[in-house]
Amino acid sequence: MKLNYLLSSIESQLLSISISNAFRAGSGRLKSKISAVVFGNKFLDIDVRGLSLNSKLTKKGHLFFCLSGSRCRGCDFINEAYSNGARAVVVEEIIKARIPKDLIVIRVKDIIKCLGSIAGRFYDHSSAKLNMTAITGTNGKTTTTFIIENILKAYRKQVGLIGTINYRFSKKVLSAQNTTPDILTTYSLIDQMLKDKIKYLLIEVSSHALAQRRIEGIKFDQAVFTNLGQDHFDYHRTKENYFKAKTKLFTDYLKEEGTAIVNIDDTDGCKLLEMIKKNKKFRVLTYGINKKADVCADRISVKRNGCCFTVTGLKRKFKLETNLLGRFNIYNALASIATCLVLNIPKEYIIKGLREIYVPGRLERVRCRNKISIYVDYAHTQDAIRNI
Repeated sequence: MKLNYLLSSIESQLLSISISNAFRAGSGRLKSKISAVVFGNKFLDIDVRGLSLNSKLTKKGHLFFCLSGSRCRGCDFINEAYSNGARAVVVEEIIKARIPKDLIVIRVKDIIKCLGSIAGRFYDHSSAKLNMTAITGTNGKTTTTFIIENILKAYRKQVGLIGTINYRFSKKVLSAQNTTPDILTTYSLIDQMLKDKIKYLLIEVSSHALAQRRIEGIKFDQAVFTNLGQDHFDYHRTKENYFKAKTKLFTDYLKEEGTAIVNIDDTDGCKLLEMIKKNKKFRVLTYGINKKADVCADRISVKRNGCCFTVTGLKRKFKLETNLLGRFNIYNALASIATCLVLNIPKEYIIKGLREIYVPGRLERVRCRNKISIYVDYAHTQDAIRNI
């Protein structure tokens, strides 16, 4: 794909384009109209074979994004990226070090916004071709994605999943480096899924990913909020910052015609509900046990080998049983059921998908002799341990 074509997607973000080692404020910059620079200059008419955030993984023909982290400046890795084959880089800051004379340097206002836009164009806006559900919350993200996946498979639908345990689709299982990968990894996974004719994608979206804008450029059809507890304060510092990070999924990344699905038995879920109800563009659906919700559960029975309860919502009422243990898993089930009802999945497949569901390390029972019961669980927050 041509560089000038990719740059035309970020025209309003462009500050300067240079092909000189004298790239400094006030020199080496092209100040003509950006549209003329993008479409008119032959030196931008080069093939881009890939996009890269890691200078060590950069290959010949890649466009390298100098994304800075908490410890390192992205610009410090320009020369390494160039040595590995990059012939163009995107930066946000002014470069003060010497760089190769034939390297194209593109300076922009907001590098992460540009990364999302360029990735979307490079991968032909692939995220728009899938039905995408994002799940966020302190606890329950993994279990909820597993349940929805199981229901969709029961309905004989092709589904992909990006989450804490792994990234998987078709018969492929990839190791998860992060709960939510960087935007280029996500777009690459989506591209592979489309080639495998995947129709639905489920993504766990962490607060770190939202704060760092790792899903920039993607819009979701459904966004689910499970709950908010005491976690990640080493990063967010305060619960208010933690909550604000979570709300970005709904304010910044949910389609205008999408659906927000919120647990209103959670205090912060109610807070989120009041915030997003002001937005008349997308649909809001609530779920819960204790409060009157759009999708709710009653006649609950929690046993050693699972749960059974009645679901009422969206003009439907049905009883189901699941091998999932604990009352807290009924909330995960309700989040999944609400999502599947939005997707118009018939209740018989919801019942089938929930009956037998296996989630590794989530109150996973180890069968033993001598009537001893051992359970393995990922719980590491106060709320999660209390629920277990």
